[in-house]
Parts: sequence; C-alpha cells; structure tokens
Amino acid sequence: MTRSGPGRPATGVVLRQVTEEDLSVFFEQQLDFDANSMAAFTAEDPADRAAFDAHWARILGDSGIALRTIIEVSLWYQQPAQKAQCSRPRS
Repeated sequence: MTRSGPGRPATGVVLRQVTEEDLSVFFEQQLDFDANSMAAFTAEDPADRAAFDAHWARILGDSGIALRTIIEVSLWYQQPAQKAQCSRPRS
C-alpha cells in the first residue's frame, strides 16, 4: 500500500495466486475489443482458445514465474488540512 501526503492519492492492491479457474475470465477479457486496441501486446488471434490454453499451460508449468491476479484495488485521497479561519464579531 502506498500512502501519500495531504492532497495526494493513497492506493492499495490485493493480489492472490492465479489458478486454473481464472483462465476463463482471462480469456473473456482477452476478447474485449477496446482492451485489445489499447494493449501493447496482444494475441495474434484473441479468439483462439487453443492457443490461449497452450500459452497458459506453459506459464502455469513454469515454477520460476510468480503468477498473481488482482482481486481488489483501492484509491483514496487525503484532504489537506485547512488553516483555521479566525473571525471577529463586527462592531
């Protein structure tokens, strides 16, 4: 979690290990046209489930890769402290 000073964002990210049950969600996300148009790297054919499964089988089989997926992201801002305002009664 990153905490910043007044007026700056603080963030928190919760991760967990990737499981085979996540792959269907990842595949559906890969099919999103807008996401593909913004991504730096995409699959040659995002709809090719066999290629997707082969790719993830290699990744899941490599014990040297620390696989994590995001399950929660938090973002909030601290409000800067306000200077005290003094007022005098009008005479």
